[in-house]
Amino acid sequence: MSRMSVKGRRALIHLCYFLPALFGIALLIYAAVPHLWFVYDGEAYSTMNLFELQSNAWDFYEQIKSGAIENSGAVVWFEQLLPIVSVLFWILPIVYAFVVLLITVCSIVAFSFEPTTRIANRTKRILHLVCPNRITYLLFPLLPLFSSLFPQLLLWLYRWQGMSIRLYTFFLADWILVLIFAVINAVVFILLLPLQSEARMDMFRIYKSGSRVKRRGDEEI
Repeated sequence: MSRMSVKGRRALIHLCYFLPALFGIALLIYAAVPHLWFVYDGEAYSTMNLFELQSNAWDFYEQIKSGAIENSGAVVWFEQLLPIVSVLFWILPIVYAFVVLLITVCSIVAFSFEPTTRIANRTKRILHLVCPNRITYLLFPLLPLFSSLFPQLLLWLYRWQGMSIRLYTFFLADWILVLIFAVINAVVFILLLPLQSEARMDMFRIYKSGSRVKRRGDEEI
């Protein structure tokens, strides 16, 4: 990387902080494409996307509440768990979308100014209110994991009722894709840390000018 141009280095670092947003968009598109289906007693049911699956589960919940479904251990668990699971199903991806949008916008603003300027450092501190350090940054891509495991939760509840049912996907299970993206994001970020330090484009380091801090140097978050 030592031979890479300054523009090339900056572009790589920008891309590094864009990855969570790009992966989030990819996960959203994949979740919206019909790719999941169940096979029950050898009969394949219609292919659904992740959101249709959650909607169908809620319809089943409403049937339970109305008394149309016979009670069993699994049905009771389903009735108790689904409201909580449904809230987390929607809230966690929304939180993820907010955080990655903040990361993207703050990185664009911070990198548009000299690293020691007040606006660059204030922008970083805004980001640090939500994403305070590198560890948090590396863990945030796991927020959609819970939602991506929703099909597996339904499968477990169906099987608990004694149903001979299997879950299939056209490509990869959503949770596997979330883990792959999280690992890629972590690897790229860690590999580019030396380059970020060299270019003074680390979103988790506050840079101060020599006139303000002669001996302490940079403050690491």
